[in-house]
Amino acid sequence: MKVGIVFNPTIPGAQHESSLLENYLRKRGIEVTFNCTLNELSDALCDVLIVMGGDGSMLQVAGWLAESGVPALGIKQGRLGFLMSYSVDDYDMAVDALIEGRLKEVKTTMLEISLPDGEKRYVLNDFVLERFSNYRTVEIEVETKEGKLVFLGDGVVVSTPVGSTAYNLAAGGSVICPDLKAIQVTPLNPHGVIRTSFLIPPESTVILKMLRGTGRAVFDGIHALNAEEGFSVEVSFSDKTVTLLKDENHRFLEVLKAKFGFGKGRMG
Repeated sequence: MKVGIVFNPTIPGAQHESSLLENYLRKRGIEVTFNCTLNELSDALCDVLIVMGGDGSMLQVAGWLAESGVPALGIKQGRLGFLMSYSVDDYDMAVDALIEGRLKEVKTTMLEISLPDGEKRYVLNDFVLERFSNYRTVEIEVETKEGKLVFLGDGVVVSTPVGSTAYNLAAGGSVICPDLKAIQVTPLNPHGVIRTSFLIPPESTVILKMLRGTGRAVFDGIHALNAEEGFSVEVSFSDKTVTLLKDENHRFLEVLKAKFGFGKGRMG
């Protein structure tokens, strides 16, 4: 088995911890083909990519994972990491589980965003069309085969089931089990009666159009484009998938409870 490692250099101690991980892998007889920063990831071959950092680190390499078909094992450093499988303190447990075949593959489908110039971009968590910070509200039209809705507010989030626990959740959207394939649309601080998210069938296309105002289009919270009045995109599920390696005992609701305190019942 050949394993590659990428780490986020902005996290204190990340390089040192990646070296400890590399040494342990070699001690267990695993070939480490590379150990580099996120930005240095290239076409180097590996059977498994270990991503050290937070969810943002996994999102940054999602395109590489989708193109290569290489599964990823996430090891969390620092803050909350819903996409990550193990804490950095348990890296030895992660390696042991990998070697002993005690990890399961969880395939996640990416969204495809078709831009006005024909370019296509892909996101694992979400696509957001929103106003610029401190600017006035924007008016966005959301169109599907079922009709059109217009939202006046701060913007709109379109998320995958995996992304439902990210910006979508902070915006008041619903948590979706990863096994349920649906597109979730959540307005950001909308004016009016409808202040909830809604689900779109997986085979549908969502068209977003900036009817009034100026803002930006944001891809997985990493890359952004200016979105002037009249800006329009089409969002749909793509045929690209990212495979995440999870502990064999991984259970979605238990992770929600551990990460967010979701469903713990009474306090005290």
